[in-house]
Amino acid sequence: DALYVFGGCHISDVFNDLWKLDLSAETPRWEELHVGGTPPAPRVGHAAVVLGDRIVFSGGRGSPTAGANGTFATADQGLATMQGLTFFEGGFAMLDISRGRWMPIQHPNRSVYLQSDDADDMDMEPEGVWEHRTGHVMVPAKDGLLVIGGLAYNGEFQNDVQHIKIF
Repeated sequence: DALYVFGGCHISDVFNDLWKLDLSAETPRWEELHVGGTPPAPRVGHAAVVLGDRIVFSGGRGSPTAGANGTFATADQGLATMQGLTFFEGGFAMLDISRGRWMPIQHPNRSVYLQSDDADDMDMEPEGVWEHRTGHVMVPAKDGLLVIGGLAYNGEFQNDVQHIKIF
């Protein structure tokens, strides 16, 4: 019965703070959480999904001066420049809610669902490194989660569906 918010930005300032809104309280109020472990670098445009007692975060953009590890979008990449922020590499940060602790970044394998010429035929192709993206969606799925769409660092919008096996 809570809403969690991680990161975000104000103009060009990017944050990695963690907030909780307790929805079970008679008067809900925001509380900044300070948990153990190493939080992900400050970011905006990332996606999050709850899996059990963990919140999984991926992607987004962050300031190259704030510890971002990824690909810096150059001015000739149009939309991808997005305030001159770095696109994060494909790791997944996890917050263990029950332990109040950030877990180490994970780099799992993925499968990409490819649609053939037959609209009803979807094939799954395993791949390794997950590309940098922002503005994507994540949803729970069997054995992990699905990552859908988003904007790649090269400025191209993606329309793929990826199955990521986290555990």
